[in-house]
Amino acid sequence: MGFKFNVDNADNLLSALFAKYDIYAPKRFPKQGRYSDTDIVRYAKIKSIKEIEFSQKK
Repeated sequence: MGFKFNVDNADNLLSALFAKYDIYAPKRFPKQGRYSDTDIVRYAKIKSIKEIEFSQKK
């Protein structure tokens, strides 16, 4: 059994969880990588499903 969410429904679910929990997920930080023009992906506190980096590994 599984669930399908669109972006709005996922944000509603996360906002309900934010009341009790801190949610951490992989997040992209632009231009903070090892070199000047590279991005870094690391775990950080998120506020929306749109902040989660799904395509690149850490």
